[in-house]
Amino acid sequence: MSIYSKCFKLNVVNAYLSKRLSERTLAASFNINRSQLHEWLSVYKRYGADALAPRKKQQHYSATFKLAVLTYKRQHNASLPEVALHFHIPSASTVLMWERRYNQGGINALANRRGRIVMKKPKNSTDPQIANKPWAELTPRELLREIEYLQAENAYLKKLDALIQEKKLAQKLKPAPSED
Repeated sequence: MSIYSKCFKLNVVNAYLSKRLSERTLAASFNINRSQLHEWLSVYKRYGADALAPRKKQQHYSATFKLAVLTYKRQHNASLPEVALHFHIPSASTVLMWERRYNQGGINALANRRGRIVMKKPKNSTDPQIANKPWAELTPRELLREIEYLQAENAYLKKLDALIQEKKLAQKLKPAPSED
């Protein structure tokens, strides 16, 4: 997805407001999607010119905020773009994603940021105290200790594999016993 500057968006909106062209004609003349133009017009009318500026960093929303958005959508029977505009959420597809997650897993699914999967520690960990903790809950020191252990284990297994391969090769190259 292309990110347009605030200046470009304002030029498009002002052209629409001053020339009174249809959205379709204006979108074609600026070589943008008509739905994108419609979204910019709605944001401009509701929040003003400053709201057209691209966001510098990704916004993170709490589970309670997401639930409030979905509750508003249901109570007002609002469309996804209407809800996104009302709560100043950049994309209606974000609301759709929240709705799908909520329908599948309830409020807990909304708390899970960006669908990340929580990885569990392997059962054969070095330390029984950290064996039951998820990766995300380990301290930096515990993570370093686990990395060192896994590196050593990996090196050992590689060396073992090399020795096995060497032994097989030696058996193949070994001359057959002579019959005297």
